[in-house]
Amino acid sequence: MVFKKHPLLILFSLGLILRLCLIFLDFSFDVNSFITWGRDAFVLGFRGFYERPSSAVFANVYPNYPPLAVYLFYLSHGLYTLVKTLVWQLNVSFPVFPSQLVFFFDARSTLAAFYKLPSIFSDLGIAFTLVLFVRKLFPKKKSYSMLAASLVLFNPAFFYNSAYWGQTEAISIFFLLLSFYFLLFSKKAVVVPILFTLALLSKQSAIVFVPVFLLLYFLKFKMNVVKGVLISLIIFWISFFPFYKSGDILLFPFTTYFKRVLGASGLPFISNHAFNFWALISQWKNIPDTIYLLGVRYQFWGYLLTGFFIVFILKILVKRKFSSSNILLAIGLTAFAAFLFLTKIHERHFEQVLPFLIPAALQDKHIMKVFVALSFVHFLNLYHNWPVPKVDVLISFVHNPLVVNFFIVTFLGLFFYLFRYYFNRRSRA
Repeated sequence: MVFKKHPLLILFSLGLILRLCLIFLDFSFDVNSFITWGRDAFVLGFRGFYERPSSAVFANVYPNYPPLAVYLFYLSHGLYTLVKTLVWQLNVSFPVFPSQLVFFFDARSTLAAFYKLPSIFSDLGIAFTLVLFVRKLFPKKKSYSMLAASLVLFNPAFFYNSAYWGQTEAISIFFLLLSFYFLLFSKKAVVVPILFTLALLSKQSAIVFVPVFLLLYFLKFKMNVVKGVLISLIIFWISFFPFYKSGDILLFPFTTYFKRVLGASGLPFISNHAFNFWALISQWKNIPDTIYLLGVRYQFWGYLLTGFFIVFILKILVKRKFSSSNILLAIGLTAFAAFLFLTKIHERHFEQVLPFLIPAALQDKHIMKVFVALSFVHFLNLYHNWPVPKVDVLISFVHNPLVVNFFIVTFLGLFFYLFRYYFNRRSRA
């Protein structure tokens, strides 16, 4: 009876069940690093965490994820330890207890599953926040809430990354969406920067949203922007404080974030498995982004190209009083430009583009087709880097150079289609 009255509850329950069915099957190599960092924080504590070599090295000798992610790894490890201890105690105390559960909780895949939980619940949070957006934007379109949630809950581009792969993009995306929701529909100037800062503290890839966030925040709250920045800096500083061991305590959060988090992120190549402009240039050769092209480093070419598109997008945003759905499209376009033209970008980073396109997709069937195409190509990009489960035909398909180049050109073509669509929008459209 409850489910009949609340169809969204059915939808979210099915989305959760889908993810729980995938959670124990496999996990990506990066999850090993998450497990190590969570265990190190749980056993050795937070103090000196970023200066301390990891107890087991899988990719990076030193941790390179921001504090909120580390806190979630810590909680995931603590929850796993608690449940595993409880299972052992029940096994010892009650002869009828199924002993196979002890071996189940000893498995590495079970430990990895606990580390996936924050991303899985963030997926649900993304879907729920989009429902809130849709109810504000299209109050008379009751079916839009179900459709918006479905485009996240049952989209392989989302659940493959969080529940199967075990990556953490969904966490920062959830805070990003929530911050922009309060920015557009609330007068609470204090809440907005806190949520945005939590996004930056979840995943460093959220930094590409800083220009559009600051502009929108200033346009709405004017001089409160100074207050907002101060609140963000305080939250940012406090989050790093438990990790402090020595040195300048005031500068520690900022030097750590820029040197050990941003500076140590990703492989030092112009493209890290992303179907973007630089992959088309490099043809999957490992070209360092510090070498020169026409007298300018690839890294700075990335900044110039991305900056050009973002400035153009924001200029239109200032000149025209767009509706909230088109503001969200502008936000998505800035992230899309960053994915295509910044260097050192990973394939996973495209996920933070998709949610911002959904309101526009609900309004326009052509944008809906673009959204579906982008989701499909993004999923293939994920599978290209992590081909699990192994399907030989699909692996051969996504590693065919002609196919890959076709999908890269498709990504670029769809970006310029959306860019043109955005440019041609009229005020309040």
